Amino acid sequence: MGAAVVVNLGGGAAFAETPKEIIAAKLRLQGFACDKPVSAERDRAASKPNEAVWLSPGAGPQALIRKVPNMAADVRFLDGDRSAND
Repeated sequence: MGAAVVVNLGGGAAFAETPKEIIAAKLRLQGFACDKPVSAERDRAASKPNEAVWLSPGAGPQALIRKVPNMAADVRFLDGDRSAND
């Protein structure tokens, strides 16, 4: 899983973001604490065109994150105790 997004900030400066960093940033924008992402694995079986599903087993509870362009991510915690969109 060597995918990365390269962001150019102008002036020749560029940095690469890994999927775990992109997912963590999305979660933080939605009010979740995700300061130390461990990994993010794409669930290809559950994903659809324009609807990517990621498993994020961070330092806290595991979560399934469904990303749809231009919408808030649907976050489902696998421990059953919390859900962002309930």
